[in-house]
Amino acid sequence: MRSIGLAFVLLFACVAGATDAPETFSPQDLRQDLADLEAAIGRIHPDVEHSVRKAELARALSDVKAQLNRSMTRDEAWVALSALNPVMADGHLVVTFPGGPSAELSRHLSGGGRLFPFDVYVAADGELFIRSGFNGEASALQGRRIDAIDGIPGRQISERLLAHVNGDTPALQAALLSARFAFFYWKLFGDKQSYRLQVAGVESTVEGRGAMPTVYADRSFEELFRFEMPNARQAVLTVNQFYWREKPKFYEFTRDAFARMQAAGTQTLVIDIRGNSGGDDDMWLEGIMPYIATKPYRNGSDYVLKIIEGRQKEGQKVGDVVRGSQSTYQPALDNPLRFTGKVYVLIGPYTYSSAILFSNAVQDYGFATVVGTGGAARATQSGGTQNVKLSRTQIGLVVPRFLLKRPSGAEGLVQPGILVPDDPFRAATAIEALLRL
Repeated sequence: MRSIGLAFVLLFACVAGATDAPETFSPQDLRQDLADLEAAIGRIHPDVEHSVRKAELARALSDVKAQLNRSMTRDEAWVALSALNPVMADGHLVVTFPGGPSAELSRHLSGGGRLFPFDVYVAADGELFIRSGFNGEASALQGRRIDAIDGIPGRQISERLLAHVNGDTPALQAALLSARFAFFYWKLFGDKQSYRLQVAGVESTVEGRGAMPTVYADRSFEELFRFEMPNARQAVLTVNQFYWREKPKFYEFTRDAFARMQAAGTQTLVIDIRGNSGGDDDMWLEGIMPYIATKPYRNGSDYVLKIIEGRQKEGQKVGDVVRGSQSTYQPALDNPLRFTGKVYVLIGPYTYSSAILFSNAVQDYGFATVVGTGGAARATQSGGTQNVKLSRTQIGLVVPRFLLKRPSGAEGLVQPGILVPDDPFRAATAIEALLRL
């Protein structure tokens, strides 16, 4: 079975921006889209109780239906429907919008729109903090709590936004909102050229920024993948996603990294996937495992798969639920660049999808020690996502068609073998602490 893929990147797409005369949809249209949404989940998902009890989902659907009692714009309809996201509690099961936020932000910014001018950290308790200036720029306010924006308390803002964010757990939802705060704030609180910001009891007016947030921009290879050697004995390989349009470039990058480590006699390798929300399993199966695997391994154990139209094989029929086991991969024991030192895989609340499968595999087979902070994502991951477009509003729905247990078969949330607290305001802190071990 192929990897979970890039659905996780798509699941943060939201509703399209308003125009001078936004299209409206009747209550009948809205309720039909909601019925189609419910039917799509039933048609595609192999077991929705992986993340939400059916009775709880039914109550949430009923609550949303009760709100669809008037004509709405597409934005308003998305606000209503996306209230299902935290209830469904799965990073791959989400009410979204086709096209993604990048195009929507481009339209907004090209029309003179502005965004909140700081990167934000949403803490587990809902408090908001300034992580940095916009897109990682330096700021004297870094680490300060946001008391209020335009008179609205910071925690009240985060609660409103989190009510529309998907994810396995509140910890994952907070991590996703932290990365995408500017977009969600714009969509829920409207277009603003400037903001009244109250920090540490001091109020000031700050101008919005007219640039694309990094998380939605086309990032370069060098921004996503980095290899550093603080000294000959220690190395850090940062992999911020398991996807690149030209996979051979990534494979050559990792080969060069392991060749440099061998030449230097490196003894400790940290693979940092804190910023990795997934991609394609091929990237780590071919780009990392040949250098660290020491015995046969799998990327998962038992799976459950829903047969859908156009994807059935001989002997299968649409609607069947198929159960099976993943194939075994052989280690490249004769690889001349195989790394024999100590390997640590550093995870965080944002780690997800294929990155979870990677951390599961290295932990279960003892290829590496998983370190960092856990408790945000399930070890059993959903995947094989299908994109559904609701016919009236064009709002989208992403639904997974398979579930995959970790190689050991254990369930529950992903947890590191060694807890290494993360500093949300300085990423290097965790790596420095780990290397001191």
